[in-house]
Amino acid sequence: MFCEINVIKYNFLFLKSPQYYLNTRLTMVLNCINILQILKQIDLIITKSNTVEHLNYLNQKV
Repeated sequence: MFCEINVIKYNFLFLKSPQYYLNTRLTMVLNCINILQILKQIDLIITKSNTVEHLNYLNQKV
């Protein structure tokens, strides 16, 4: 997952500056949550549109 990769990538920053690391980590987590919410919304939209298409298809068959 995109989020996990980013968190791993920023882990080494702790060696340079714990405060910067914590701020970065928090930002990464927030980005993660945003991305997951966006993905869920996209998924929902796709599911809805597929359902509508499927219903239309079934109607045509009748």
